[in-house]
Amino acid sequence: MTTEPTFVADAQLLALFRHLLPERATLHCTDLTYTDQQITLSLIATTPTSSCRSCQNPSSRVRSRYIRTLADLPWGDQRVCYRLTVRRFRCANPACAQQIFAERLAHVTQPFARRTTRAGAELRAIGLALGGNAGARRSRQQRLPTSPATLLRLIRATPQPAIGSPTQSASTSGPGGVVTTMAR
Repeated sequence: MTTEPTFVADAQLLALFRHLLPERATLHCTDLTYTDQQITLSLIATTPTSSCRSCQNPSSRVRSRYIRTLADLPWGDQRVCYRLTVRRFRCANPACAQQIFAERLAHVTQPFARRTTRAGAELRAIGLALGGNAGARRSRQQRLPTSPATLLRLIRATPQPAIGSPTQSASTSGPGGVVTTMAR
């Protein structure tokens, strides 16, 4: 009788995953779960303080915690999911109107987002290159499933590059008419 090998997350493997995480200096991997379809990592932030959004006063008084689930870039043919433990802090400034605030991990994800910043950037690039339907098919192949509407929303949210005004112009006349050349 043969048995399937079991997957054990030892210290060396967790150390490897720490190097694959976004902004590895502020996140700590506490647990790893592996299935045939997905790798799930449990992460916590290691920064001792967070600043209040209203008064910018740093606080280290943790009030509570909650878990956010985020999709990240795939590792090989496996989807990656983060279970990120986010702390709620109590503001140390008694005059502040916002007494409780959640830590922001801007280098990992945006507020209320369900994917990491780098996964969002990858989906935006796919959407800009292929559009809605073709981009959704390609994103499924890359283990980043999303809808065509989401890709179009990401495209619309992309800031337009600044277009400068022309600084020089020159006109020449020839047998075909007047030709105007503009340089930036």
